[in-house]
Amino acid sequence: MPADVGLILAVFGRRWVQGEPVRYGGKRLVLIALGTFTAAHLILWLSTGFNWLSAFRTALAMQYRYLPLLHRPYPRTIPFDLLDFFLGSGWVPVVLAIFWLLKRRGEEAQVKAVAISGLLTIVIVAGTGLIQAETARVWIFLLPLLLLPAALEMRRWPARHRLAVAMTLIAVTVALESNMVFIEPSSPPPPPDPARALFQPRVYRTTSFLAPLRSPPSPSPS
Repeated sequence: MPADVGLILAVFGRRWVQGEPVRYGGKRLVLIALGTFTAAHLILWLSTGFNWLSAFRTALAMQYRYLPLLHRPYPRTIPFDLLDFFLGSGWVPVVLAIFWLLKRRGEEAQVKAVAISGLLTIVIVAGTGLIQAETARVWIFLLPLLLLPAALEMRRWPARHRLAVAMTLIAVTVALESNMVFIEPSSPPPPPDPARALFQPRVYRTTSFLAPLRSPPSPSPS
């Protein structure tokens, strides 16, 4: 997730530091953030043995293993991932965001930069293929980036128009819930690809002084 939302966070942080009086300089704030991140992961590793690199590599391996079952070849997945995300949002925020983009000239520069970088983040996530398939569900954390320009557009509208938009979104959501069907694959996943051995999951033994050593489970006889 940090890699996905890095653009919006970078733009927002830069604008905040430039536009607001802060006690510390921008470089010192960056160092504080990096130190906090490192300390949090160190405490998590010492207390539970959690290995973030192993978790990331396992997630990538599972993604490569199950995507063929979903028939989602990259990069042809890009437009369909975006369409699925827009479908999950109810389409109404998409239309409002487009209206705002067409009228953004009178917007404050700081607000405009943050809103546009948020929309670009959605495009970057789709273009890089970091999180493919079922994006109506797994891209939920990106919805605020779409809702910001939609809200900026609606704030200019009278109350009765905003109410009409809310009722339309409710109607679309009900229609989606009534018609969407999720099908689970019944066939077993394909074997791992040797060409992607770098991304195959590995079992690590924890060296935490608070958690006992855990050995990887022995494979069950087939």
